[in-house]
Amino acid sequence: DTVGGDTNGDGAVSAPAAGDWYGINVGGGASKLGLNEVTMRYGSSLSAFEVGSVVVTSSRFVQGVLVDLGRNTGNLPLTFTGNTLSAVGAADSGLSVRAYDSTAGVINAAPVVRDNVVSGAVRWGTPDTRGGRAISLYGPNLDPAKFSGNTGSGNTQNALFLSGTLIGSATLPAAGLPWVIGDYYVQSLTVAKGVTLTLNAGAVLKAAPGSSLSVQGSLVAAGTAAAPVTFT
Repeated sequence: DTVGGDTNGDGAVSAPAAGDWYGINVGGGASKLGLNEVTMRYGSSLSAFEVGSVVVTSSRFVQGVLVDLGRNTGNLPLTFTGNTLSAVGAADSGLSVRAYDSTAGVINAAPVVRDNVVSGAVRWGTPDTRGGRAISLYGPNLDPAKFSGNTGSGNTQNALFLSGTLIGSATLPAAGLPWVIGDYYVQSLTVAKGVTLTLNAGAVLKAAPGSSLSVQGSLVAAGTAAAPVTFT
């Protein structure tokens, strides 16, 4: 009632709750999803797949809204930057972004997932052991410069889960959420030819169950006796 008035006309009898409506689903060949300075509340999800262009910036997803974005074909933007997801609730991941290459001869541009804040993503309950991830990101062309600055709190698994192929060099520890290898769909992370993944003294790189790190470029772990590098 505090936004747009008491449209159901019951005064203070009812109150909104997470999951009151199903949310927004964009797909089926839609040409564009563009959101800027939007607030979405109490829906189950914002989802977009098989959309020509996805650009979501400076928006807020509150009380039960998880975000699931994907791109299967084409080379148009897949961008999610400067957004806040809060009180997400039960979810595999508060934010999931997947960019596939399935069109012959077309290499999808790296997704841009930067400077987002995710909080309150939790597991579905027993026996779920994998849910409650802050962010999951998959793509055959992942540029670390384009998924930096993401943070979170109050998530069951407060981390950035990565799978696919790194096409740009990176140094760990990185600012923001810690990296974990693997997600629900692809369990490996590949360091491409010509790319270097550097782990400085004291860095920790964790891996989800069943996942792996494949190096076609360079892996440099510069630990010390006092601050070893740990893969676990």
